[in-house]
Amino acid sequence: RPAGLQVVARSLEFFVKQEDIKRVEDFLSGHHIREDDFIVGINPGGNWGPKRWPRENFAALADRIADIYRAKIIITGGGADEALAREIGSRMKTKPVIACGTLSLKQFAVLASISNLFITADSGPMHIANAVSCRRIIALFGPTDPALTGPFPPDRVTIVRKEIGCRLPCYKVDCADNRCMKAISVEDVVAAVRKVATPP
Repeated sequence: RPAGLQVVARSLEFFVKQEDIKRVEDFLSGHHIREDDFIVGINPGGNWGPKRWPRENFAALADRIADIYRAKIIITGGGADEALAREIGSRMKTKPVIACGTLSLKQFAVLASISNLFITADSGPMHIANAVSCRRIIALFGPTDPALTGPFPPDRVTIVRKEIGCRLPCYKVDCADNRCMKAISVEDVVAAVRKVATPP
C-alpha cells in the first residue's frame, strides 16, 4: 500500500504439478496409507538448533497422537533430517513413515495439503503447509517471535509457546540450554491437538 499498490488478497499461493500429486499418491499407497486415514505430519527439523523441540518429546507426542486418533504418522524433512527422524522413530512404539529426503518441496506441499494435522517448529515447511491450506497446524515457537515469523494467515494455526522471561526474538544460535523449547511439554501440545482435531 505505501508503494501505491492495491492489496486485493493476503493469502499465500504455492503451486504444484500433476506429477507431484501422483508421486505423493504412490508414496502413500506404498506405505499402505489411504487419503481417508488420519494423517499427521511431524516436522522435527529447523534451520538452527534452538528452534527445535527435543526429539524425545516428538517421539512421545507422536505415540500419543497415534493412540488417540489411530493416526498414520509421517516424519517430514530434508535429507539432512533423516538421522533425526530415524532416531525419533526408534524411540516410538508406533513406527512412523519417514519421508525425509524422499519427497521434493512441491511433493511435501501435496502431502501437507491432504494431512489432517501438521506439527512443526518455526520453519519453512510450516509456511508451505499453511500456504496449501493444511487442515490444522500446530506451530511450536521458542526463540523466535510468532508476530514476526509466524504463519499468515493464522486461521488454521495454533501457536504453542511458553513465556520464560527471555526477550524475543532471540537469535542465540549457540544457546546451550534451549529452555524456551524445553518448556513446552508433550501435554501442552496434546492439549492443543485435542482442541483442534476430532478423533475419526
